[in-house]
Amino acid sequence: RDLHRLIRRQRQMCIRDRVKEPYPSREYIEIMHELDIPIIFGSDSHDPAEVGYRFNELRKIVMEIGYTQLAHFHERKRTFIEL
Repeated sequence: RDLHRLIRRQRQMCIRDRVKEPYPSREYIEIMHELDIPIIFGSDSHDPAEVGYRFNELRKIVMEIGYTQLAHFHERKRTFIEL
């Protein structure tokens, strides 16, 4: 489990139809949780209608893994939002 490689590759979480699973994979999300790495959701949207696409499903997955909060940034300061 190369932490540096994991951090470089996993910038945001989303679920896309073509993959049918979260990105990063559930395995990576579990490793991130074990290492106490905060998470933030992203849509990878190319159209305004796609913003927040399938976030409810992603929320369920990360809560099953054990996450209770999402990271949130405002003016370069990190806070947390309860799931």
